[in-house]
Amino acid sequence: MTEPLSLEDIDVALVEGAADTRWWVDRKCLPLKKSDSRRYVAGYADYDPFVHQEAEDRLGDRVFFRHCSEESFASVLEHLKRAGTQLRTATTDAALKLVVENSEGEVLQDIDAIGGLDDAPVVKLLNTLIVTSLAREVSDIHIETYEAGIEVKYRIHGQLYPATDPLEASIGPRLVSRIKVISDLNISERRVPQDGRFKLVYQGRKIDFRVSIIPAAYGENAVIRVLDNRKSLQSLDRHGLEDIGLEGESLRMIRKAVHAPYGMILVSGPTGSGKSTTLHAAISEINSGHDKIVTIEDPVEYQIPGVMQIPVNEDKGLTFSVGLRSLLRHDPDKILVGEIRDQETARIALQLALTGHLVMSTVHANDARDVLFRLENIGLDRNALFTAVKCIVSQRLIRLLCEHCKVREAGEAAEQAEYIAAGCAQCADTGYSGRTIICEVIEVTDELRAQLSGSPNSREVLAASISPDNNLRASAVRLLRAGLTSRSEIDRVTLS
Repeated sequence: MTEPLSLEDIDVALVEGAADTRWWVDRKCLPLKKSDSRRYVAGYADYDPFVHQEAEDRLGDRVFFRHCSEESFASVLEHLKRAGTQLRTATTDAALKLVVENSEGEVLQDIDAIGGLDDAPVVKLLNTLIVTSLAREVSDIHIETYEAGIEVKYRIHGQLYPATDPLEASIGPRLVSRIKVISDLNISERRVPQDGRFKLVYQGRKIDFRVSIIPAAYGENAVIRVLDNRKSLQSLDRHGLEDIGLEGESLRMIRKAVHAPYGMILVSGPTGSGKSTTLHAAISEINSGHDKIVTIEDPVEYQIPGVMQIPVNEDKGLTFSVGLRSLLRHDPDKILVGEIRDQETARIALQLALTGHLVMSTVHANDARDVLFRLENIGLDRNALFTAVKCIVSQRLIRLLCEHCKVREAGEAAEQAEYIAAGCAQCADTGYSGRTIICEVIEVTDELRAQLSGSPNSREVLAASISPDNNLRASAVRLLRAGLTSRSEIDRVTLS
């Protein structure tokens, strides 16, 4: 009789190494956790007494076999790979190097040697979390402390998923202390929030990490932002705004603004909504070599040949505003400012846009109509803003349904059919695979400028300028109608 098989049934400790995993897979079976003091092994092939004997010899215990389906076996195996079990024992050989700055510049140190090896299991745990996060395209690692224990989660494509089983509460302080050590934070301070960063070299590429630690009811919580640009660099190799998901009228308006000789382009959206990707795709598209293009970023996320890129270093006094003032002496034509955070940066960027430069930047705002309102609030002259701004973009990233398992909802006509997420081994049972951009764009024309100048409420005028067919919701619904995403996903990302 075939029995169901799930990841929770597997004794992960017995398949941690790559060699261990291969041994079991070659024999078409996997070891299960003990039940009623019995050791079980599950497989989908016909019973083989020789495999049975090998399993007992390997485990040093009496073994009982269970039969599972080949499909459930493949699904569990895929989960094991995605969970990084093959990486656990290989972590010490992963050659993670910490980039440390000194008077001579950057030097590389073995991450295991930083702070000593007084707590080797926690050192190995954090290394494994980092290596696995890079393999799974994780944007953030969350370490949350509760009364019952520690939960570690990965944010993948905007959603949180468990990275490990719950950990013992005693691991929490040790794990956070380890993060503080490599981030050069104060390990004795546990009562106030701390922010830091560290940089690693892994498989020949430098990867930045941003760290935020905050005290909570049961101990300190930590979030590590993973700034790995490997996948994004591959997409930017095609040098097109179309390749990142922009299309139709939105693409036309953004492209027109990007090719303008001067003015300001502003992109808004929450953290992790793809703003930097959009601006770098725009830079790549206009990077003909005839203009001096300069960027100032925190950090430099995409390295673009032929573009002068300046990383912010606030510890050394190189802020966005300081960098902007300095780069003027380099005679730039096009300027990308990673983010407008304060009045001084906003004022300099606006002045540049008014004096013959094309300036692109990001602003944290809920939607396109809030962007100018936010800049007015930090002290910029509204008439100067209306004159300088060419285009305002508000965007989000929306998950795409996994093509291997999406299911059409029953009872819908073919032309109105919507799909829902099912989940399979290909998408780690999430039902989704990859993301794309949805956006709304405001093109600031002379007519719109006249309306803004004559109205005390710029937000209402901007809201009226957005076509019902060109807002965030409409952009998401087009993907829904094309069978690329689900109703629940567009409701999660946009307002109905």
